[in-house]
Amino acid sequence: MNYVREWLFGAKGNGDLINELKRPVNEPDMYPVHTVDHIKECQTFVAMIMLFNDVLDADMLNDSLSRLLEIGDWRKLGGRLKRGVDGGLQIQVPPKFTAEQPAITYTHICLTHMKISDHPVAKRLPTRTGDPSIQTLPESAEFRTLQVREDFPTSLDALIAADLPQISLHVHSFRDATVVGFAWAHTAMDGVGWAALLRSWSLVMAGQVEKVPLVAGARHDILSHLPPSDSDQEKLFDSQGRLRNLRLAKFICRSGWEKLTGPAKVLRAMYIPKVKYDMLVKRIKDQVSRIATDVNDKLYISEVDALIAWITRQIALSQPRPRPVTIMSIINYRFRLKDLLRLDDVYLQNLLMLSYTLLSAQEARGAVAPLALSHRAQVMEQTTEPRVASFVQWVSKHIDKGKSAIRLCGEPDSIMIWLNSFTKAEIMKMTDFAPAVLRPGEGEETRSNPSGTMVNWIFKDVNEPMPYMDALHILGKDHSGGAWIEGYLSLEVWDALEQQMKLLIEQS
Repeated sequence: MNYVREWLFGAKGNGDLINELKRPVNEPDMYPVHTVDHIKECQTFVAMIMLFNDVLDADMLNDSLSRLLEIGDWRKLGGRLKRGVDGGLQIQVPPKFTAEQPAITYTHICLTHMKISDHPVAKRLPTRTGDPSIQTLPESAEFRTLQVREDFPTSLDALIAADLPQISLHVHSFRDATVVGFAWAHTAMDGVGWAALLRSWSLVMAGQVEKVPLVAGARHDILSHLPPSDSDQEKLFDSQGRLRNLRLAKFICRSGWEKLTGPAKVLRAMYIPKVKYDMLVKRIKDQVSRIATDVNDKLYISEVDALIAWITRQIALSQPRPRPVTIMSIINYRFRLKDLLRLDDVYLQNLLMLSYTLLSAQEARGAVAPLALSHRAQVMEQTTEPRVASFVQWVSKHIDKGKSAIRLCGEPDSIMIWLNSFTKAEIMKMTDFAPAVLRPGEGEETRSNPSGTMVNWIFKDVNEPMPYMDALHILGKDHSGGAWIEGYLSLEVWDALEQQMKLLIEQS
């Protein structure tokens, strides 16, 4: 695969970078937006809030991020999106970033006269607790003030029309903390790409520019090297119970009625400290081991399988009547295409697809271990290399630019759960802003994280999520080993999970 890597990185045998040649000095550089990046779900914004219990130098954050986007094909992230007459996107990078054409949009709100606990919105950001807890988050309009500046564009087309950078850095400085809002056009990269950016940003901040990795596939889509698939993606969707025609109409009508008359979905965060989290996962894995012994087979589930099964069961049990469940999991196939993609390489693109776990009403309300095993088996079956190739080639051939690649599967009365797990990205461990620390915001006697690292982070679409779905985002572990989860769920489900948290607290 060496020839593929040379093609991806644009490297000649003598080590010169092809992309640094051939381009006239004063001409803008053009980068492609790859196939999967064009789907409707990627033509939006992703916005994160990172909470630090230190006072950080906001200008250093801006300067170091801007310097990163001047290195090699990291420049792709500093360019402006341009849309062609066919709806296709390209990224235009200026010959040099200037004050008039910066690599990012940067805003800084200096509130160092107050503690974060005195701010009406920031004080309601979730924090680590000694016991398992569920914490209410600010309302969307309030939350947005911490994510992005007031005049942040409302759509990708508005961003393009205003000729704005793809990345927004929005920093609030308090006397004892820093809240960093980071938003980007989803066409640029996925969550694992963001994790790579955080790591490289940290390296530049620490003066270790030589350790910043090259970007692979910035000009050539690595997915074009997938072997052709004989699978018919439309038939695969049908085999997973795709909702279409009358079945889809029934689902839409029921979802619309539930939206009008049912309980609203509320965004909350859940924190499970390490001891209780390990206890919960071990209990479910022990149940799986007993099943494996009974059937004389080797069975395995991940921590995510255990966690999603535990939560899914509470969602199912909270319904007025038994209903089937579909878990729509976002799969990052960086971790599936091991012959094509190297995990150490940086890919600034979206390498995402959906898998569908279909559960009967009985399964969804049953024991957690079989539910976790079913989720694991269905995800693994749907994310083999041939299945990934089938999906990518289907998107390339059949999905017009800007059209949705989501297909709903299950039954007309299924509960749809949107699952996005960031555990493999290890967001909190990738980020080390210690060089930017002006002073600590929390004393050594109470803090559980190294200087310059995150206490937690929150993921929230700038726009509202799909109203007919429950949504779960497994954010990963903090530096003490505790697990963070956030979700859009009804109050009934949150109440049920609250009871489960109390049981965890009581168990030893």
